[in-house]
Amino acid sequence: MKKYFFTFIYLWCIPFVLPAAIPERPDPPRLVNDLAGLFTAGERAYLEHTLGAFNDTTSNQIVVLTVPDLDGQEASAFAYQVGETWKVGQEKFDNGVVILVKPKPANGYGDVFIAVGYGLEGALPDAVCKTIVEQEMIPHFRNNDYFGGVQAALAVILPVAAGEYSSDAYMDKGSSAFPVSIGLGILIIIIIL
Repeated sequence: MKKYFFTFIYLWCIPFVLPAAIPERPDPPRLVNDLAGLFTAGERAYLEHTLGAFNDTTSNQIVVLTVPDLDGQEASAFAYQVGETWKVGQEKFDNGVVILVKPKPANGYGDVFIAVGYGLEGALPDAVCKTIVEQEMIPHFRNNDYFGGVQAALAVILPVAAGEYSSDAYMDKGSSAFPVSIGLGILIIIIIL
């Protein structure tokens, strides 16, 4: 009987325990929340200005969050919970993006995840976000350049989310066919000249 009682208590408490890991939404709300202290004041101001201007000119909203710890949660679950709890983006369109960064400690692994609301999944599918993390962010993070990594990710995410170019164009740029086509174009120009 005791076993079932403790199991019941444990299962009943899980919904109250898990969300506690998610930091409270700052008041007043900010788009850059550097809880891990990775950015300088100037870098935070630059990112806040960039994301604020993007928020004002489009209907999409992007939040950058750095945390020192994920409290045992997966980065993906943590980022999506932040998006839902903080109500990132317009509720009507579910068009928010959360860029979550947990820096690498001295003896462990870092984590990074880009969580995209349903309203932007057509523009920024999961495969594209994973490529942005791997190709744009992680190379900077390996050199402890967290600002450079976030800035490189935003250089792709902002124009794609604004519809200035497609995620397919970004993915094609990263393929081996892209440099070959440029090389062929240069070769044709040289032959013509």
